[in-house]
Amino acid sequence: MTQLSEQVTISLKEAQNNLREALGFASKSEEPRINIAISQILEATEQIMKYYEKQIWTFEEAMRHRFNGFNS
Repeated sequence: MTQLSEQVTISLKEAQNNLREALGFASKSEEPRINIAISQILEATEQIMKYYEKQIWTFEEAMRHRFNGFNS
């Protein structure tokens, strides 16, 4: 799986901060549909980061993670 470069990750985090700020201002003065649109963009940036930052585990690592605490 491809991972995001450090610069792209940093830029997405900055974009998220800016979008949160915009949402704060928009909530006071804009139409509700603008707030919804900003929220959707913010959620999309989060989904991009989550999708591309998943760790690639070997089968054994995945099983240890999945069943951690169930060892007898």
